[in-house]
Amino acid sequence: MENAIYPVESIDSAMEISEIQTMCSFEDSPTINKENLIHLLKGKPLVDLNDGEFVHWLQLDDDAIRFVKEYVLINNH
Repeated sequence: MENAIYPVESIDSAMEISEIQTMCSFEDSPTINKENLIHLLKGKPLVDLNDGEFVHWLQLDDDAIRFVKEYVLINNH
């Protein structure tokens, strides 16, 4: 399956993604709070039901978790 998660800087940069043109709308407010971030960093998934239609499974892969752990260790010394 193709990855359909894109890093963006703003609403304008999101609108430049060609696939977004076929979608009706999106919410641009923050959705991951501190508790959810800690949950993700533990390797556990989040399920986002905010749009009322689709289930969005969010989970960091092992490389992402390793990167964060190494980054935090490096920047705390």
